[in-house]
Amino acid sequence: MKKLFTIFVLLLCSVFAKAQTFTWNGFMPIFDLQTDTVPIVVSGLPSVIDNSFGIGHACVTITHTYDNDLSITLMSPNGSLVTLLQNMGGSNDNFIGSCMGMDGTAFTNLIAPYTGLFVPVGNLASMNNGQNPNGTWKLIVTDLANADTGSIHEVNIEFTNNPPGGGSVGGPTGIAVCATCVCPGGATDCDLLPDMTSSYKEINLNHSETPGFLDISNATPNIGYGPIEIYGMDSCFCGTTHVPCGTVCPNGDDIQHVVKQRVYHKTAGQDTLSFYDRFAGMMTYHATHGHIHVDNWAQYTLRVATSNPDPKTWPIIGTGTKQSFCLINLGSCSSNPGECVDNNGNTILTVPNNGVGFHTGCGLNQGIYPGQYDVYSMGLNEPIVLNNVCNGTYYIVSITDPDNNFLESDETNNTVAVPITLTQQSPAPSITASGSTTICPGDSVTLNASIAPNYLWSTGATTQSIVVNMSGSYTVSSTCGSSVSTSSPVVVTVTSSDVTPTFPSASLPGVIRCV
Repeated sequence: MKKLFTIFVLLLCSVFAKAQTFTWNGFMPIFDLQTDTVPIVVSGLPSVIDNSFGIGHACVTITHTYDNDLSITLMSPNGSLVTLLQNMGGSNDNFIGSCMGMDGTAFTNLIAPYTGLFVPVGNLASMNNGQNPNGTWKLIVTDLANADTGSIHEVNIEFTNNPPGGGSVGGPTGIAVCATCVCPGGATDCDLLPDMTSSYKEINLNHSETPGFLDISNATPNIGYGPIEIYGMDSCFCGTTHVPCGTVCPNGDDIQHVVKQRVYHKTAGQDTLSFYDRFAGMMTYHATHGHIHVDNWAQYTLRVATSNPDPKTWPIIGTGTKQSFCLINLGSCSSNPGECVDNNGNTILTVPNNGVGFHTGCGLNQGIYPGQYDVYSMGLNEPIVLNNVCNGTYYIVSITDPDNNFLESDETNNTVAVPITLTQQSPAPSITASGSTTICPGDSVTLNASIAPNYLWSTGATTQSIVVNMSGSYTVSSTCGSSVSTSSPVVVTVTSSDVTPTFPSASLPGVIRCV
């Protein structure tokens, strides 16, 4: 492990060895409805920037009393432009140490004054197109509204080896054509959004209870107007450290890919769909299998119902592991009636744009088409652990996309609650003796109960173990809810004669001699 860590440190050193930052410091006022330009002089760099050495990040410190008023653009010496920020931040104040790069998080994951690294509006990596970086770069700040003003205090632009890219790793290619695609409500122009749900039928028919555990099968149907499609960007992390994709993380963890969701758009009178890509978090890449797993695609719990109609508010009795899926077509609504239902509980067999999609499978490009569903069977996920859970009626609650990473048409129907009656969770406790149950006067034996909730011995004790020095028949009961289970009795005998010792589960040679 030490050798691996050393290799990783050397790798990081080589990655960032040539990082150079160019800074402007000062004070430039921002006035209403005006444009201000900050010059940043860059010199001494190689004459070409590309994906091996180029611009990686741009950072600003700006005070302003209404962030949404600002549009911020970066211009290179040859006139190339990239929009960094535009109409973002609402009525919040200031951008303090706000850095933008293709390896950042979504802007909405940060809070004012937006100190941190987030993804710009435009593709900063597009600047690494072979141009000469030496010369004067310009940060162009425009105030788009009246009433609020501010000032620019600092600008940094960083150049580095292996700058984070804006493209995909084997990302989606080709032209998306759909002459038959329609929009919701008869509209002629729309985003064809997915609508991801959870399957009542899958959980109801495919779950298995054993003492202490509950296994389930989970499915995520798409009943929307468009596919859900994702792909991994050329931006990877070991923990919180940005690294080249393909790096072996020092602690053996899987690398994380920044993931984009592709959203298709139907334009009136056109068969070819346009699209845009949006950031959808970071997902685990399994190098041995060559695919991305969508982390926390589904979350399942065992809960007790309350008067609140929202199952997500019900008390949790047992928690399962958040399931990580490849997004792939593994079944169709039409071939498995009841797997897909609408918000009123009606069975869906087809949807208006049934089967429309361009990428599915367990690789770097994945997707689930409208009218299709993905399924994660019982043998693939960890069970819900039932610690001290009584027999009775509960609900298995499954939530698709609980972290809300993905854009869809209806965010209210991702949850399903399936009733289940547990019957194997209140077994009668058993008793084990620490030694022979035939003892001499003045001696004792310890009786131990198996793990169970709420012990009550025939002696009145409520502990898991009792020490016995008198003859008698001993039992222990366990109360779970309204159910009471009682063990088989264990007989303890106090004798003054020479006897062969007895044990509850076995006979051992030898004679107890009492004096």
